[in-house]
Amino acid sequence: MKTNETITTIQQLLDTPEQAAFNYLLSKQHERIIYGALKRLHVYRRYSEFDDLVQEGRLAFIRTYLKAPAHYSQKFLLKLVC
Repeated sequence: MKTNETITTIQQLLDTPEQAAFNYLLSKQHERIIYGALKRLHVYRRYSEFDDLVQEGRLAFIRTYLKAPAHYSQKFLLKLVC
């Protein structure tokens, strides 16, 4: 495989809707939503499964982001996720 073909293939893999959702989660500290939800549920860092629940929260955020219609504003989308 040529270098240009390899680069194109990698770019196609990175340009998936899932990757866009993950990038949105990491941008502008949106991940704080997950930690805030866990705090609201009284799940603190000392809880043995805290890291697992953070991962579940990330996955739920991405699933919700992918289900939301494209015309929703960012402000409305954040309310939908919360």
